[in-house]
Amino acid sequence: MRLDRSPLAFVAIVGVLLIAGPALADDVPSPKRDRAQRQEFCKQNPQKCEEQRARMKQRRDEFRAKCEADPAWCEQKKKKKKRRERFHERHGTGPASEGAPQPPE
Repeated sequence: MRLDRSPLAFVAIVGVLLIAGPALADDVPSPKRDRAQRQEFCKQNPQKCEEQRARMKQRRDEFRAKCEADPAWCEQKKKKKKRRERFHERHGTGPASEGAPQPPE
């Protein structure tokens, strides 16, 4: 009698992923640590920090302008954001931005 190995491999892979998932989630830095790292980055690189702030302000202003021009588009974006937040809450994962690469030191 010959056994098919694919179900066994599938079970092994799922087992490894279930064990590794929580371990990988622990590597996400806390928001307080992120804030401290960001402040340190801004102290060391004030010009880059200002450029990033200006870009973020520009993006925020563009988003607000789009929302004023098309409220339906804005509501769709808000719903999508809420769905994403609920997903992360249910699955115990942080938003994508928490796992984003840190600024160069």
